[in-house]
Amino acid sequence: MENNNELENNALDIEELNTDNNEEDTKIVWLSFFVFIIALVVIAFFSYKYYERYQLVENINQDNQNNQENQSSEIQNEPAKLQGKIYMTLSLKNDETGTTGVYAYNLKRKILEEIVINEGLQLLGGEIFHTGNRILTTNGSTIYINDMANLEKWGIILEDGVNNYKSFPVWSKRGWYSIFNARDDFSLDSNIPENWQIYSVHNDKTKKYLTSGIYPHISKDNNIVFLKNDGFYVIDLEGENETKFWEIEGQARANIQFDVSKTSDLMVFTNPYTESLYILRNRKEDYYFEGEIIKEIKAYAFQPTLSPDDEYLAIIELERKENGTFINPKLVIYDLETYERQEIMNLEEYDLESMLINDWR
Repeated sequence: MENNNELENNALDIEELNTDNNEEDTKIVWLSFFVFIIALVVIAFFSYKYYERYQLVENINQDNQNNQENQSSEIQNEPAKLQGKIYMTLSLKNDETGTTGVYAYNLKRKILEEIVINEGLQLLGGEIFHTGNRILTTNGSTIYINDMANLEKWGIILEDGVNNYKSFPVWSKRGWYSIFNARDDFSLDSNIPENWQIYSVHNDKTKKYLTSGIYPHISKDNNIVFLKNDGFYVIDLEGENETKFWEIEGQARANIQFDVSKTSDLMVFTNPYTESLYILRNRKEDYYFEGEIIKEIKAYAFQPTLSPDDEYLAIIELERKENGTFINPKLVIYDLETYERQEIMNLEEYDLESMLINDWR
């Protein structure tokens, strides 16, 4: 009997223990569920905040990207800024001293600067050496070299005692030679190209006659390009291998002027008889070639001068009156990619007869 009571008591104890365990398990389940719900809420909260921040950052980045694209587009649409200086020979009208000198239009500062001006002297400008440290000038009888760092410092390239209107001096590529024009017979018409002579002078002061013609220019292959009565020619520095490469119908005159690139295949020339400015491209590596016109611009233009990078062209542009005379000279620049025209400076206060563009550096 006692055994039965013990068994019953033990059964009750086990049942109570199981009940307690079940209650503990239920509490644990509800606690786990509660923790799970809290975890989900926390995760959802931080996920929302992360997404909100992501969207904010993404919007900022998108705005920045759009701004950068817009700025890049604006930069690409902006025309490249003109650089360097355009060197010109100028003489003020009604100047009682008769002074002619070399000036430079500073494209960055947009002002005209005096370079080599000596009262009472008529100095025609020439090219700047490719290193930028020297410039050629001439007074018609002597060819000078000026130090760009100290323009009061003069040197003499050639002084032969002959006043034969030495003009248009240019450098060979390495500077061993200076090439220039002269008029040996003043009784002949100066408008005829072959009434001019082309000479070279070596650094050792040796002068040499090369050929007849006008406006010597040095090409990228170190040959001399010039104008004769029937077109454009090329000759080497020794005065040999003279070859015509561009025909001009009829007889050319000295008011047909040109420039050639020192680095590429471009050439430009003006022809007031056709009221045009022509841009040519060379088909070969040197000037023994047959070129092609890639653009004709209608303009009364003189003294065409290419920029150092061949991206722009400077000219003196004029208006023609009914009687054939020219008025209102202006320094004008053309963009050679878009052919947009930009007026740089009015030159009305300067004498047209002595007005030259010498170089662009």
